[in-house]
Amino acid sequence: MRRIFLIAVVLIAPQLIFAQQSQFINYKQQIGKCSGAEATASSISCFDVLNSKLDNELDSKYKSLLKWIENEKSKPDAEHFLDEYEHKLSLSQRAWEVYININCEAVALPFSQGSGVMGLINMQRCSAQEKINRLEALEEFYPR
Repeated sequence: MRRIFLIAVVLIAPQLIFAQQSQFINYKQQIGKCSGAEATASSISCFDVLNSKLDNELDSKYKSLLKWIENEKSKPDAEHFLDEYEHKLSLSQRAWEVYININCEAVALPFSQGSGVMGLINMQRCSAQEKINRLEALEEFYPR
């Protein structure tokens, strides 16, 4: 029985790890597609759609974490800890939003000369990459 369990763990664990890592590969590939678009307008439009999808996914993940916290508060001795956890999660989310805005503006600045279109594209690309990074962090470090 022990041997069967060990074999099952050895066979399933890599698939679970790969599934978690590959969850956001589609979005990362989409960044490449948007960056490689032939026309500037196509690239901007592509990033608009991608960032909108990522915003929706981030919003959904954040709401599911808040719902998890609310559900866990019903457990004995959990409310104080979870109130603090909820507060810290909220602070970290706001700080992250400020960070990506400032960071992506800085990334775009060297490309903002002339029409500023390349700056906009680089800002959108940075924003998409940072959103994927945040989703990965929320998935890896926070409860499900």
